[in-house]
Amino acid sequence: FQVGDFLVKNPDIAVIHLTRENLSQRYLSLESLHRRKIVSTKTEALSLGKMKIDVAGMLKTLDTLHQESEDECRLIGSLKGNPVLELRYEDTYRDDQTLRKMTRQVFEFLDVSPIDYVSHHRKILSRKLEDIVENHDELREALTSTRYAHYLD
Repeated sequence: FQVGDFLVKNPDIAVIHLTRENLSQRYLSLESLHRRKIVSTKTEALSLGKMKIDVAGMLKTLDTLHQESEDECRLIGSLKGNPVLELRYEDTYRDDQTLRKMTRQVFEFLDVSPIDYVSHHRKILSRKLEDIVENHDELREALTSTRYAHYLD
C-alpha cells in the first residue's frame, strides 16, 4: 500500500476508519446514487421507486467490495503507531442521537473543540430489500447460497 507506507512513516497522522459492514446496502446505495444522482435528502419521505438490479453484476461488485474491505482491515492493522478511530456506518447513522454521540467522539479523537452540529439529512433508501429492489426475489435467491446471505436479514 502506498498510502499505508506513508501513514506508517508518519505515526502522528490520525486515521478515522469508517466502514459499512452491510455490503449489500452499500452496493444498493451506490447503485441508487449512480442512477438517481441523489445522495441524501432533508425531507423525511422521498419516493424513488424500485430499482431493477443486475444480480450477476451485483455479486461481482460485492466480491470487489469484500476484497476492498479486507484490504482496508489489513492496512488499518498495519498502523501500530498511528491513532486510529474505527467507526461503523450502521452504528453511526442509526439515529440522530447516535450520530451526535459519534460526532463528539470524532472531535475528541481529533482533539478539537466540538461544535454543536445536527445533520438534517435523512437516509434515502429503506433497509428492506423488497422496498428497494424490483427483482428482490431473484436477488434473494442468488444471495442465499453465498457468503453474502447474512445481508438478507
